[in-house]
Amino acid sequence: MAPGLDRKECLEYAFGDFVLIPALMKFERDGQPVSLTMNAFRTLLFLVEHPNRVVAKRELLDYVWEGAVVEENSLNQCITALRRACGDTRKEARYIATVSGAGYRFAMDVAVRERKPVSSPVPEPASALLAEPARPNRSAGFLERHKSAVRAAGVAGVILAIVVVGAARWYSTARTGTTVLVLPLACYGPPAADLEYIRKGFSTEIEAALARTPGLHVAAGVPEFVLNERNVAEVARKVNARVALRGQIRENADQLNFTFELVNLESSRILWSDQFGMKADELTAAESRVVSGVVNAVAPRGSTPKRRPVNAAAHELYLRGRLLGSTRRPEDLQKAIGLFEQAVAIDSTYADAYTGIADAASVWAVNGVAPPETLQKARTAALRAIDLDGNSAPAHAALGLTYYGEWQWADARRELQEAVRLNPSYSNSHHRLAMLHYVFNNYAAAESELKLAWEMNPYLLAHAATLCEVYIDARRYDDALRIVASIQSGPLSTYAHYLAAQAYYGKRNHAAELRELGLAVQAQHTPDPSALLAIAEGRLSDAQRIAAEQGIDDTVWASVYARLGDRERVLAILRKLIDNRNVIVVSMKDDPAFDAYRSDPAFRELIQRLHLPASESQ
Repeated sequence: MAPGLDRKECLEYAFGDFVLIPALMKFERDGQPVSLTMNAFRTLLFLVEHPNRVVAKRELLDYVWEGAVVEENSLNQCITALRRACGDTRKEARYIATVSGAGYRFAMDVAVRERKPVSSPVPEPASALLAEPARPNRSAGFLERHKSAVRAAGVAGVILAIVVVGAARWYSTARTGTTVLVLPLACYGPPAADLEYIRKGFSTEIEAALARTPGLHVAAGVPEFVLNERNVAEVARKVNARVALRGQIRENADQLNFTFELVNLESSRILWSDQFGMKADELTAAESRVVSGVVNAVAPRGSTPKRRPVNAAAHELYLRGRLLGSTRRPEDLQKAIGLFEQAVAIDSTYADAYTGIADAASVWAVNGVAPPETLQKARTAALRAIDLDGNSAPAHAALGLTYYGEWQWADARRELQEAVRLNPSYSNSHHRLAMLHYVFNNYAAAESELKLAWEMNPYLLAHAATLCEVYIDARRYDDALRIVASIQSGPLSTYAHYLAAQAYYGKRNHAAELRELGLAVQAQHTPDPSALLAIAEGRLSDAQRIAAEQGIDDTVWASVYARLGDRERVLAILRKLIDNRNVIVVSMKDDPAFDAYRSDPAFRELIQRLHLPASESQ
């Protein structure tokens, strides 16, 4: 039995031609892997652990989804997937029987046996372990931007603090390097809710450490729900990943037990695996152990960057801050900054915690909702992080975003280019470079960056939303509608309909605009689509009432007032944004919603006050 693991975690379950290995999250038939989603795997595990008894649907829902509110149809889909994998049908249920009105019963006899503990193999050369990578499949892409309309549509703060990448360099490294997909850390029997910051933070830290390793690239930024609900091999193909790291955590007495496995997704060969137990205050050592194992398996000639020791209490605060900040909601970013500040108060040389402050503060500020001093806090923290660790791509990226928020375009470009040099493989990095291209009206360069971002991570739908914005501002309405179709069924569906309505407004297709605004309001009732729908339907008094009750001084509501013909309110919002040096005002320079005002001398004078350079060389 492996040290630090209880007997249950060293068991495997055999039935028919199948073997289920919980600790490694493996399901095999005659030695060949069978692909299951994470939820389907957990459903099967619970049924197998309780054979020949009726398991109520509520019991399965509570176990698999850990108390989250989900529809019964989600469980039905898991059962259907399991029956398909096992060769079952509803009429011939050899494995999973339905007990009408009660639940499900695992009907096959199950042999429970102890498996041999895994060991870390001596790494073979990477060429012997990895199949030749497929050539990148270029596809349309998308970018995210900080417009407050995205916040209003329920995707608060979609600007993620990452780095900028050069397209040619990424294609080169994608062909020659090894790209790792880090799967969400699963819970076995799951740990206490308070340990969620460890479960998510641990995976994020491993991603960051691998990204700093020469010769390795990380398919980062894929949403957890995608990795849990979709076939991992399919996701890996789309993000050009050739190996996947999957892991599991279980709380046992006073320690955390981990199991990890690195798999070649082409051959299903296990390249490296490890099991160990550590206390919660030893997480940095655990992270280093996993990263070293991965590096030794796929890049034996590479060297794992050494991390200096970090105070355990400071590290816990940092992980909690990372979990909070990942929502990108203003209130969570503010709390995350407080946790990062507590961390550096304990350890004044903790570079990553300073980067955390800079990242959260700059994202908060460029969304136009933060106090004026927030950007100064971001700049101070980023400079301190770089002083402590000049090779930190996230620190340079945070400083670049800070300079962008301060309208210091040349400084922003310098820092973002350095971030690219240090870590050239993150999809969100193109986001910030495209933001700079947009400032200079370089739509072709912005479009190029967005397409590359989508190829790197086709699951981050915020890229698509902002590519639509760019197309709309460039008056390429048909292109915007082509892209918007890809996000109308996802979590950004409300904003997708909003964008489609904007494109149809530009095309003067009033009937289509009305339809899309109606769908936006129906999908998620938010004030600005409601006001725009009222305007499109000729209910101007209703729109004025909504604007008076809900309107704030941002570019979205300025566009509402523009359509209402309220010139003075439009000019007042524009003037306030410029006076406050709020960078969201940049979007007003090309937004078609303000076309009727472009000949207005007062509007033109205010736009000139932006003092935007005429070219990218300035």
